[in-house]
Amino acid sequence: YCAVIHFITFFGGCIGVESSGTLLRGNCPMFWYSYGDRCYKYVATPMTWGNAELHCVSQNANLMLIQNFDPAEAFTWIGLSDAQEEGGWLWSDGTKVDFQAWDPPQPDNWDGDENCGNTNFGINKEWNDFPCRHTYSFVCKSHK
Repeated sequence: YCAVIHFITFFGGCIGVESSGTLLRGNCPMFWYSYGDRCYKYVATPMTWGNAELHCVSQNANLMLIQNFDPAEAFTWIGLSDAQEEGGWLWSDGTKVDFQAWDPPQPDNWDGDENCGNTNFGINKEWNDFPCRHTYSFVCKSHK
Protein backbone atom coordinates (compact mmCIF):
# COMPACT_ATOMS: atom_id res chain seq x y z
CA TYR A 1 0.00 0.00 0.00
CA CYS A 2 1.24 3.47 -0.76
CA ALA A 3 2.02 5.05 2.60
CA VAL A 4 2.52 8.82 2.61
CA ILE A 5 1.44 9.56 -0.94
CA HIS A 6 -1.48 7.16 -1.36
CA PHE A 7 -3.70 10.13 -2.10
CA ILE A 8 -3.33 9.65 -5.82
CA THR A 9 -3.41 6.58 -8.00
CA PHE A 10 -2.86 6.09 -11.69
CA PHE A 11 -3.76 2.84 -13.38
CA GLY A 12 -3.64 1.08 -10.01
CA GLY A 13 -0.14 2.26 -9.06
CA CYS A 14 1.03 5.09 -6.88
CA ILE A 15 2.92 8.04 -8.27
CA GLY A 16 6.54 8.21 -7.45
CA VAL A 17 6.56 5.10 -5.29
CA GLU A 18 8.92 2.16 -5.69
CA SER A 19 7.68 -1.31 -4.81
CA SER A 20 9.42 -0.86 -1.45
CA GLY A 21 7.13 2.11 -0.70
CA THR A 22 9.90 4.71 -1.07
CA LEU A 23 8.78 8.02 -2.61
CA LEU A 24 10.66 9.04 -5.75
CA ARG A 25 11.62 12.65 -6.38
CA GLY A 26 13.21 11.97 -9.75
CA ASN A 27 14.06 15.33 -11.34
CA CYS A 28 11.38 17.11 -9.32
CA PRO A 29 11.97 19.91 -6.79
CA MET A 30 11.96 19.27 -3.05
CA PHE A 31 8.53 18.10 -1.80
CA TRP A 32 7.42 17.21 -5.36
CA TYR A 33 7.17 13.63 -6.60
CA SER A 34 7.73 12.17 -10.01
CA TYR A 35 5.35 10.20 -12.22
CA GLY A 36 5.98 9.88 -15.94
CA ASP A 37 7.07 13.24 -17.33
CA ARG A 38 5.33 15.22 -14.58
CA CYS A 39 5.92 16.34 -11.01
CA TYR A 40 3.17 16.28 -8.39
CA LYS A 41 2.81 17.99 -5.04
CA TYR A 42 0.08 17.27 -2.49
CA VAL A 43 -0.99 20.34 -0.51
CA ALA A 44 -2.88 19.41 2.66
CA THR A 45 -3.74 23.03 3.55
CA PRO A 46 -7.39 23.52 2.55
CA MET A 47 -7.93 26.38 0.08
CA THR A 48 -10.70 27.59 -2.19
CA TRP A 49 -10.46 26.32 -5.78
CA GLY A 50 -9.21 29.71 -7.00
CA ASN A 51 -6.57 30.02 -4.29
CA ALA A 52 -5.49 26.43 -4.88
CA GLU A 53 -5.02 27.13 -8.60
CA LEU A 54 -3.14 30.37 -7.82
CA HIS A 55 -0.92 28.46 -5.38
CA CYS A 56 -0.10 25.92 -8.08
CA VAL A 57 0.49 28.63 -10.72
CA SER A 58 2.88 30.41 -8.33
CA GLN A 59 4.96 27.23 -8.52
CA ASN A 60 4.77 26.94 -12.33
CA ALA A 61 2.07 24.28 -12.10
CA ASN A 62 -1.71 23.83 -12.30
CA LEU A 63 -4.29 21.91 -10.33
CA MET A 64 -4.07 18.29 -11.30
CA LEU A 65 -5.89 16.59 -14.13
CA ILE A 66 -6.81 13.11 -13.01
CA GLN A 67 -7.53 9.61 -14.16
CA ASN A 68 -8.41 8.08 -10.80
CA PHE A 69 -8.21 8.91 -7.10
CA ASP A 70 -7.76 6.74 -4.05
CA PRO A 71 -11.31 6.11 -2.77
CA ALA A 72 -10.15 6.27 0.85
CA GLU A 73 -9.44 10.00 0.63
CA ALA A 74 -11.65 13.02 1.35
CA PHE A 75 -12.85 15.68 -1.08
CA THR A 76 -9.94 17.04 -3.14
CA TRP A 77 -10.00 19.86 -5.69
CA ILE A 78 -9.15 18.93 -9.26
CA GLY A 79 -8.31 21.42 -12.00
CA LEU A 80 -11.79 21.35 -13.51
CA SER A 81 -14.10 24.36 -13.75
CA ASP A 82 -17.08 25.65 -15.73
CA ALA A 83 -16.91 29.16 -14.24
CA GLN A 84 -16.54 30.77 -17.69
CA GLU A 85 -19.51 29.00 -19.28
CA GLU A 86 -22.01 26.84 -17.40
CA GLY A 87 -21.58 23.25 -18.54
CA GLY A 88 -18.40 24.08 -20.49
CA TRP A 89 -15.97 22.17 -18.27
CA LEU A 90 -12.30 23.03 -18.80
CA TRP A 91 -9.06 21.85 -17.21
CA SER A 92 -7.20 24.77 -15.64
CA ASP A 93 -4.12 24.16 -17.82
CA GLY A 94 -6.16 24.30 -21.03
CA THR A 95 -6.13 20.55 -21.69
CA LYS A 96 -9.23 19.18 -23.43
CA VAL A 97 -11.62 17.29 -21.12
CA ASP A 98 -11.63 13.84 -22.72
CA PHE A 99 -12.06 11.79 -19.54
CA GLN A 100 -14.96 12.27 -17.12
CA ALA A 101 -15.91 10.48 -13.92
CA TRP A 102 -18.96 12.34 -12.64
CA ASP A 103 -20.90 10.75 -9.80
CA PRO A 104 -24.46 10.50 -11.22
CA PRO A 105 -26.39 12.81 -11.46
CA GLN A 106 -23.45 15.24 -11.33
CA PRO A 107 -22.65 17.82 -12.45
CA ASP A 108 -25.90 19.43 -11.28
CA ASN A 109 -24.95 23.05 -10.50
CA TRP A 110 -27.00 22.90 -7.28
CA ASP A 111 -28.47 26.33 -6.47
CA GLY A 112 -26.68 27.72 -9.55
CA ASP A 113 -23.45 27.99 -7.56
CA GLU A 114 -21.31 24.93 -8.39
CA ASN A 115 -18.55 25.74 -10.86
CA CYS A 116 -15.50 23.87 -9.56
CA GLY A 117 -14.67 20.17 -9.68
CA ASN A 118 -13.72 17.95 -6.79
CA THR A 119 -13.28 14.23 -6.45
CA ASN A 120 -14.00 11.47 -3.92
CA PHE A 121 -17.71 12.34 -3.88
CA GLY A 122 -20.48 9.89 -3.03
CA ILE A 123 -20.36 6.14 -2.67
CA ASN A 124 -18.37 5.73 -5.89
CA LYS A 125 -15.82 8.41 -4.90
CA GLU A 126 -16.21 10.12 -8.27
CA TRP A 127 -16.41 13.76 -9.36
CA ASN A 128 -18.81 16.45 -8.18
CA ASP A 129 -19.32 20.11 -9.01
CA PHE A 130 -19.09 22.21 -5.87
CA PRO A 131 -19.06 25.91 -4.91
CA CYS A 132 -15.56 27.25 -5.53
CA ARG A 133 -15.52 29.08 -2.18
CA HIS A 134 -15.33 25.83 -0.19
CA THR A 135 -11.87 24.78 0.99
CA TYR A 136 -10.21 21.43 0.28
CA SER A 137 -6.76 19.97 -0.11
CA PHE A 138 -5.40 19.61 -3.65
CA VAL A 139 -2.60 18.35 -5.88
CA CYS A 140 -0.46 20.53 -8.14
CA LYS A 141 0.98 19.12 -11.37
CA SER A 142 3.90 20.50 -13.38
CA HIS A 143 6.27 19.46 -16.15
CA LYS A 144 9.72 18.29 -15.04
